[in-house]
Amino acid sequence: MQRPSFWSHQVNRGFLLSGLTLLGVVGGFLAKGYGLDWLQNSLWTLAFLAGGIPAAHKAILSLLQQRKLDVDLLMVVAALGAASVGRAGDGAILLFLFSLSNTLQSWAMNRTRRAIEALMTLHPEGAHVLQPDGSEQWKPLEALSPGDILVVRPGERFAADGLVVDGYTDVDESALTGESVPIDKKPGDPVRSGTLNGHGVVRVRVERPASESTLAKLIKLVESAQASKSRTERFAERFEGPYTIAVLLSAPVVFAVAHLVFGLEAAQAWYRAMTFLVVASPCAVVIATPAAVLSPWPQGPGPGHCSKAGPPWRPWPGPRSLSLTKPAPSPRAA
Repeated sequence: MQRPSFWSHQVNRGFLLSGLTLLGVVGGFLAKGYGLDWLQNSLWTLAFLAGGIPAAHKAILSLLQQRKLDVDLLMVVAALGAASVGRAGDGAILLFLFSLSNTLQSWAMNRTRRAIEALMTLHPEGAHVLQPDGSEQWKPLEALSPGDILVVRPGERFAADGLVVDGYTDVDESALTGESVPIDKKPGDPVRSGTLNGHGVVRVRVERPASESTLAKLIKLVESAQASKSRTERFAERFEGPYTIAVLLSAPVVFAVAHLVFGLEAAQAWYRAMTFLVVASPCAVVIATPAAVLSPWPQGPGPGHCSKAGPPWRPWPGPRSLSLTKPAPSPRAA
């Protein structure tokens, strides 16, 4: 199978565009310090293109397909508003923060997808089923049913949860439990789908369909963890549309009040309206939530901690105790 190109990979593309946006931001401010206006404008234009076009494209699709105004549109409008009053650098910073946030979220989702794909490879395509006349028939995974007797040879994976009815072997369960030492199995012992048979030939009676196996439940748990979101994320999604509409409608109101009520000149009133728009853009919340959720993940595997999703980290550092579920091989797995 042909590998996807670098640009077609969402995470690679996101990090590249975020990097270009950061390059434009930092380079633009450095050029400004040296008085190189042409270079400053060029680099800030690069930041606006790399950070703004993906967000604008997403906002347009959301508006056309879902009839929804989302935070992508608000961030782009805020950045353009900042540029309109001569603060293009501030607008570029907004776009970088927003681009980095989306990239971090894509990276986290991609890690979960890879974990699910790795689990799916543990499922064999089928198994040899013992027939009443003593012959063996190959059946696909979905055709296995409780009561079938599977013949599992050395090096093969168990296709379903079951009980050993004949033979002795050792089973590598590290893919499911993390246990590095193979477990000896004898008649009457249970085996789990996706685990690897060792040196012996055994016959296993299927106890439950493949869709209800331990491996299938594990895959569902990982998928559920992927879909889980923190309270801040759920709150942001819930009020994203109304908040965007309120801010976009408030900006012209601020302009009108400043110009007509307080008598400011149009340029000054516009500057204050755009200042309000930039301040009201939720870049802090947008970048803080994924950063806070993702930051513990790289630190966890080192000391031996394991987490299935982001929300379990939310109460920390509140808890003062940790329940241990397994003494080996990861002594602090939870």
